[in-house]
Amino acid sequence: MIPVIDLKHRSDAAIRSNIADEIAKAASESGFVTLINALEPSAIDACFDAAQQFFALPADVKMTYACHAFNPFNSNTYRGFFPLIAGDPSQKEGFEFGQCRHPDPSFSEDIIWPSEGNFQDTLTRMHTSLSNLAMELLQMLCESMQLSDMTSDFEDGMSTFRIIHYPARLHSDINESGLQRYSTPDHTDSGFITLLFQDDTGGLEALATDGNWIDVPPRKDSIVMNLGDLLQHKSGGRLKATRHRVRAPHKSRISMPFFFEPRPDALVQNPDTHRSIRYADFLREKIQSFGEYSARTPAN
Repeated sequence: MIPVIDLKHRSDAAIRSNIADEIAKAASESGFVTLINALEPSAIDACFDAAQQFFALPADVKMTYACHAFNPFNSNTYRGFFPLIAGDPSQKEGFEFGQCRHPDPSFSEDIIWPSEGNFQDTLTRMHTSLSNLAMELLQMLCESMQLSDMTSDFEDGMSTFRIIHYPARLHSDINESGLQRYSTPDHTDSGFITLLFQDDTGGLEALATDGNWIDVPPRKDSIVMNLGDLLQHKSGGRLKATRHRVRAPHKSRISMPFFFEPRPDALVQNPDTHRSIRYADFLREKIQSFGEYSARTPAN
């Protein structure tokens, strides 16, 4: 079972210390935790509304906001909209952005924002709120686990906020071999902390320590937190980047992950091996395993 931790009274120093220990315990065991009372429900609802309105737009309109790989008339090579991709095991469409002021040349932040409604304002406000929350959670982890302070690595970081739509499968969610279909195959996240809003559809699964897959159930107004490869590296393996996957949904599913990422030139060092990884270099290699970055031909 995924632990649930209440952040409501984290401003109280004594309670904060207990919360930090609870988060560290979950992060070093299951690698997943559900956080409640972390952010205002109205702000979360506004993001879901913005995502639903965006994905309801006609396909040709959404493509006007696509990155260069899918719309050669646009110059943005990293951020923006990505469509369903033919042949990609991960069946989803999405829109992503960041707010890094001095990005690595490989990861330009230039995108075309949809003009409909308050889309940009709603999502950028949430990006800021999640950046602050993730920093607070990272500091609590460092305090509880006695890790070196990482605050400076996240000044002008590359953190990414994504809204993702998994269309309902029109056919059975069981394939010809009798196996469950997945809209996203199992993987680990690349960065430090992932904070996820998911709707009530369900389908997210995490790999438990006993080797079995368990549900990460949706809970209204909550945030699912898990860790990425580089926080596992930075902690010498004491904190866990857990593999996870998404079952093919029986109805349309909205998911909104925020990836807390350091500045491009941050060097992440393993305390045991002293091996350092430059974040932008690591990310450049990691994302090639995801179709929306490696593919060049959108679905028809």
